[in-house]
Amino acid sequence: NSLQDILQRSSQTLQITGGKWQLERTIGEPLKIDIQQANYESRPNTPTKINVAGRVDNKPFSITMRENGLFALQSRKLITLAATAKLADTELRLDGKLTRKSKQEVIEVQLRTELSGKRMNSLNDILGLNLPPLGPYRVEGSLTSGKQNTRLHDMLLQIGDSVLKGE
Repeated sequence: NSLQDILQRSSQTLQITGGKWQLERTIGEPLKIDIQQANYESRPNTPTKINVAGRVDNKPFSITMRENGLFALQSRKLITLAATAKLADTELRLDGKLTRKSKQEVIEVQLRTELSGKRMNSLNDILGLNLPPLGPYRVEGSLTSGKQNTRLHDMLLQIGDSVLKGE
């Protein structure tokens, strides 16, 4: 009946190889991002799969994601998301749900998040920072966001043998 119906009932596969992107930033040199391969696969009634592999300033990175509606055109639909990104001996994991609350795209977020790595300073070149050579490290918590506020609660911060818990 409409383009939206056609997209929701169809299967799509997209593959990108050899992509290049330069990200200008205010701190440091531009980031050079090389996409060696990116795959997008969507089928009716199954979670969409997205995989990206490449290099950021000659450091390998990968992103894997599964979701059930982030790219759908419906409003007020519950979206589940599981994503992992790896770069410079650092891993970011997100797992949870997003809910569209209105046609103005107000999104309520409930995600379990975890950032971990071997040493904090492995991100210095990419972030343009001077982080200390501490590690291993891990930050995890529940990220919630609504119309009025954003919170990271049930939080754990661990660097080496030191552990801090709170909000």
